[in-house]
Amino acid sequence: MLLNLGYVKVDEKGRAIPITYLLWDKVPLFLNQEIVWNYSAGVACKNYLSPRNEKILWYVKDEKNYTFNLDSIRDKNVKYPNSRRHGKLRVNTLGKNPSDVWEIAKVTTGKNRSSTERTPHPCQFPIDLINRLILGFTNEEDVILDPFMGSGTTFESALRNNRFCVGFEILPEYCEIAKKRIQLLQREVQTVGTQLELEYISNESV
Repeated sequence: MLLNLGYVKVDEKGRAIPITYLLWDKVPLFLNQEIVWNYSAGVACKNYLSPRNEKILWYVKDEKNYTFNLDSIRDKNVKYPNSRRHGKLRVNTLGKNPSDVWEIAKVTTGKNRSSTERTPHPCQFPIDLINRLILGFTNEEDVILDPFMGSGTTFESALRNNRFCVGFEILPEYCEIAKKRIQLLQREVQTVGTQLELEYISNESV
């Protein structure tokens, strides 16, 4: 399970208490690691530091047996890719371990700086972030559950990376955004000669 969390104000205790601090003993799974998603854009603050990160908690059922595909998410930006010791390469040719701090840009808004993947959803995850999570912590043909689907980024990433996805979203307008993204991906895939089968179940047909 990958759980994305931010901060919450606690009266008389703190302005921005990391929700991870409040949950550590309340989830019946093993907390394998905390991932810090660092992004460059955000709200500019005057009386305290401008927040530029969110946390992703990586939970597993079995602390000794879990999926971790490091080679699928290695960072190719190696400063000294040809560094050697005793004549042997010191680095993996596929790249370095991306560490537990991920510098991935937010989906930005604005007339002149809006991201190309931007949808009307106000809190859209970047597909680069979801791709890394899916590639690193699931295997091909796994079924991924997103109980808060939002704009459908998890759905799109799962399909692009040969996974199945089940998603839930309570707001009809967000369901429509996700539906359009999936249909656009379907047309894109069919354009390059690959058949992609998608089934969309609307609220009206349930």
